[in-house]
Amino acid sequence: MEKEELDPETKYTRRRFFVLGAMAASGAALAGIVGGGLLAYFFPPKRFRKKIGGWQKVKPAGECPEGQAVASVYFGIPILVLREGGKVKAFSAVCPHLGCIVKWDAERKNFPCPCHDSFFNAQGLVQKGPARPYNLMPFEAKEEEGMVLVSLPAPEKLKAYPSWFRFAMQYGG
Repeated sequence: MEKEELDPETKYTRRRFFVLGAMAASGAALAGIVGGGLLAYFFPPKRFRKKIGGWQKVKPAGECPEGQAVASVYFGIPILVLREGGKVKAFSAVCPHLGCIVKWDAERKNFPCPCHDSFFNAQGLVQKGPARPYNLMPFEAKEEEGMVLVSLPAPEKLKAYPSWFRFAMQYGG
């Protein structure tokens, strides 16, 4: 097959037109796929949002001893259930600074973050470290029929937290 030569007066041949058209169509398709994926990631359709809300049983009350925090999960979100003074409290175990998982230190009665030296007291309030001004996310908690139940706070209360944290709480922990 001979190499096609271009007429100096005609810059494009039919073959060149179709090749350039195919390249443009491929590029547009790729941009659409990547762009659509990015849009879906940052603005998920409502049908993909987690169905968070309402009271959820997380632990038998007998598994939550006085003065101890017990790990559990609420719709995929790691939480800590703490019993103090006969009352149960629940907090997100996710540090609102950068997402590390906090643990309960029964000796000091606080929640230290292992990543950046933040400390939260037994009420979930930040005491020290780069997590300021964000406290641990409190969950509503109650004890009913021998079970500990928790519920995520209303969405307007989430506005006090960083955007990545709100996203994780609403769309997937």
